[in-house]
Amino acid sequence: IERHTFLPYYQPFLSIHQMQQAQLQMAHQGSGGLKLRLGLIASRLENASRIRFCPTCLIQDNASMGVAYWHRVHQLPGVLICPHHMESLVVLDHRSLIHCRKRLLLPEDDAVQSHALLLEIHPDHCGALLKIARYSNEVLHANVPPQPASRIRKQLLNGAMALDLATSTGR
Repeated sequence: IERHTFLPYYQPFLSIHQMQQAQLQMAHQGSGGLKLRLGLIASRLENASRIRFCPTCLIQDNASMGVAYWHRVHQLPGVLICPHHMESLVVLDHRSLIHCRKRLLLPEDDAVQSHALLLEIHPDHCGALLKIARYSNEVLHANVPPQPASRIRKQLLNGAMALDLATSTGR
């Protein structure tokens, strides 16, 4: 669960109970409802999700493993640049593969490649997007325990104030 799912990315924002329930359900192949319990159904992140891969990772995976696979970090919200190769990801709208929904597809499969588009990112945005990708990758691998909501709110508010997005009173 820690090495192959997205739970470590979301766990700092969950309660201890939510995290334990998610781990239990994942470990015992629980039936549905996990995304609902974690609040991901209500999130707009789910609607904007696209499957992504890095062309260089694909080549390296083939060379070292014999097959390319989906990297967790490329699927995280807001990750549009590979944090390892600093290049734009290739994006695939999963809805374009509705006819293949019961098949395991890998990045190099013809069905994927025929529907994949390289993201065009303006050079002015590359630095900020690379930071997002690297920070997201760090969160994914940090195994940060659940944090109190008050602490998260304080950190976000301090960040907003530092960027002049909020007043010193928190408004």
